[in-house]
Amino acid sequence: MDHTTQIIIGALAGLVLGGLVSLVSGMLSLRGLKKGSAGAVTAWAAVRMALDLVTLGGLYLLRHNIPLPFEPTIIGAAVGLSLGGILFAAWVSRRMNGQDKEQM
Repeated sequence: MDHTTQIIIGALAGLVLGGLVSLVSGMLSLRGLKKGSAGAVTAWAAVRMALDLVTLGGLYLLRHNIPLPFEPTIIGAAVGLSLGGILFAAWVSRRMNGQDKEQM
């Protein structure tokens, strides 16, 4: 396998990992949003950040055990985490706007 293929596979693997962690943390955040209190929302936002940190830190600590190039893998994971967070925030915002219009 040539180096370019390894880079692409590493970036895609990181992107998938980041996306999966973001999906799990988004599902957990919905629990805080359903409670409706500011404290619960803040707590789940902290949990989301902690999961992101654990994911990136875990990749860094396991970099010698991963058979893929480290740099594209961690960049892909960071992009997956970021895009997942952005998509989650957009989805929640759209959903909240729809509920506000229904209540008016």
